[in-house]
Amino acid sequence: MKVHRVQRGMGVWVWGVVICGFVACGSSDLQQASDAGGLDAASTVSATDGAGADAGAADTAIEPVDAGTTQDAGADSGVPKDPSAPFYDAKQLLDISIEMPPEQWDLVRLEDRDLNTLLKPVCGSQPFAHSFTYRKAKITINGETLSDVGIRKKGFIGSISDIKPSLKLKFDKFVEDQRFHGIERMTLNNNRQDRAFVRQCLAYGVFRAAGIPAPRCNFARVHINGADFGIFTHVENVKKRFLARHFVEDGGHLYEGTLSDFRVGWMATFEPKTNTQAEDLGLIAALQTALELPDDKLLPALDKIVDMAQFYTFWAVEGLVNHADGYAGNANNFFIYADPTSQRLHFMPWGVDSVFHDGNFLGEKGPAGLLARAALVRRLYLHPEGRAKFLKRMTEVLVSVWDKDGLQQQITQMTALIGKVAAKDPLTTTAKYTFVNHVDYVRNWINVRESQVQLMLEKPPEWKYPLPAPFCNEIASKLTGSFSTTFGTSLVADAFNSGTSALSGHLDEHALKALAGGAKAGYNKDDPTRVEVTVALQHPTAKGVYVAVTMLMEKDEFVAGQAIKLKGILNGGLGIISTYDPVTKKTKVVAGLWSGTLTLTKADTTAEASVSGTFTSQWIPLAL
Repeated sequence: MKVHRVQRGMGVWVWGVVICGFVACGSSDLQQASDAGGLDAASTVSATDGAGADAGAADTAIEPVDAGTTQDAGADSGVPKDPSAPFYDAKQLLDISIEMPPEQWDLVRLEDRDLNTLLKPVCGSQPFAHSFTYRKAKITINGETLSDVGIRKKGFIGSISDIKPSLKLKFDKFVEDQRFHGIERMTLNNNRQDRAFVRQCLAYGVFRAAGIPAPRCNFARVHINGADFGIFTHVENVKKRFLARHFVEDGGHLYEGTLSDFRVGWMATFEPKTNTQAEDLGLIAALQTALELPDDKLLPALDKIVDMAQFYTFWAVEGLVNHADGYAGNANNFFIYADPTSQRLHFMPWGVDSVFHDGNFLGEKGPAGLLARAALVRRLYLHPEGRAKFLKRMTEVLVSVWDKDGLQQQITQMTALIGKVAAKDPLTTTAKYTFVNHVDYVRNWINVRESQVQLMLEKPPEWKYPLPAPFCNEIASKLTGSFSTTFGTSLVADAFNSGTSALSGHLDEHALKALAGGAKAGYNKDDPTRVEVTVALQHPTAKGVYVAVTMLMEKDEFVAGQAIKLKGILNGGLGIISTYDPVTKKTKVVAGLWSGTLTLTKADTTAEASVSGTFTSQWIPLAL
């Protein structure tokens, strides 16, 4: 039975936090910190298996087609021509201009996500709504202008930015039925977590090559009110038009999984993307029930609920490209479609900006190619027959789909198209790593990936890791304090000799009563667009252990008399509480900033200038 009409052909972590406390060190954004080890360590490179009644023959081989093949070819292919196809052409760099009143643009870029849904007791009881507001803008794409287009900020945690926000354009938000060559929405990702810029388009291509429905993808250069915001990755939206291209019927229920899984406490976060007025969790609930069956009944039950031939391939590709923030690695960033034709669930990828990278959420280096940190994949891997089917499918994908030379060629083509502009991007270029460094990391990773996965296949490891705890937070610490230091001391090893501070409040269950300590301030070592202030004190109960409270702000916010809204780590900011034991010389992050306000009484970025102020803050537990 034909279910998909797929385009096939070849045509990115973990919270990386480098501690800035008592010792001279810096912290960088998300992926760059975790890239650091890989960039130093890597060698230099110059710039279907189905058992269900309708699944087909068991052990079906995967047959990827040539990269140039497309279902949007036009009349000769028997498929109606898609007017949107040229605007996803990987060889084309879209030219997008956005015009809107400056104060309206500020409202877009500075808007914060409502994080209350991440706090107990609300957390886990509903989908994580984006809470961003659409505003009107005039949009010009490749010289063609549309007025009153809806524009809003987008992002969940890692990609949030006030400087270069990811964006959603909705052409019919304010003008009924307005489209751009058949396109209703455009997603423009800022590449904050993909500093090589190439990961998303490469990864979606690998999924499509394996026969998995995945978004089309290319690049756009974006100007906003005349200012050049650089390169964004343009990713096709997964909505009804997407479903119509890949499935016989597009009227089924489509859900986005964001920290969502098929187990108690995790299913309410599935967000309906179609049929939102007639939500139906029937197959999702059925899958949760099936996963509780004994081994001898598990696989037959799953075959009736999930297109298992498709799922084993999806799982294998997630592992191959290391989509550790996807379904198999983190119960996150995926879509499921309840297809009316097959009456089964089909899985599709999303949010692949951290692939082609060694990061994960295990707390240690995991087995290459194997991700089993969600309910369905973990149960299958712990089932002897399920494990065998996964390993067989991974072998097929590695042989038939993985194309190292093709991926390298695509990187060459992409960097030729965007390299000069990407090299100047404010979110990707820092004093420590360049655009070329990040691209070389991806090239090196691809070169060794086949051999790494082959080793896993030759000696399949046991999966020793439990399912993750619910992603819900609670305020664990509230701190109020004052500090006085001089600018340029952020790299000083001993904060107690570079300033003074006083803190009160509580750290976990430990009360702090006006404890005296040290302080330091200066530019962040890895990101000189940010200023950091660190307050240090003796731990209230652990003898000899020190506590550091580090808060970061944008350089242009560092102004005397200004109350600075401190952004938490889940809203594009970065602030941590860490402990340091001088005996063991070990530093541990114990809390992340949730929110806060810092008011500077003295602020000057001149070396040795006086810096002083007060702050109030709330913190959530972390264990990094």
